[in-house]
Amino acid sequence: MDCQIIPTVANKYGISQTQVKTLINKKEEFNQNSLLKRKIMNKSIKFDEVNDLVWKFFTDMKSRNIYVSGPMLQEQALKFVTGLKFPKFSASNGWLESFRSRYGIIFGSHSGETGDVKRPQLKIGRQV
Repeated sequence: MDCQIIPTVANKYGISQTQVKTLINKKEEFNQNSLLKRKIMNKSIKFDEVNDLVWKFFTDMKSRNIYVSGPMLQEQALKFVTGLKFPKFSASNGWLESFRSRYGIIFGSHSGETGDVKRPQLKIGRQV
């Protein structure tokens, strides 16, 4: 890289020339990380259809006041995947955590006056 460009870039972005040199030297590392992120994003996009179907299942069960657990969501996801023919999908605990985080689902107990609630309830953080 041309040595004249380094001070220009440093001034333009308000960083030191050393930082510019470090960024140039780590360019390949950044590119590799970018490829990894793209691969991960493609994987999550690939399974968006499954996530949408599981979300619809979850909201349907919730609207009928039917308790839904994490294992139930995983089981339902696997049923949907069978129909969609995604051979590499597994409804792992990691997938479940990502799904819960994406849709703001919090599993927990609901409390109120004595006798009001006997079973665990779910909170929905995001509505579609």
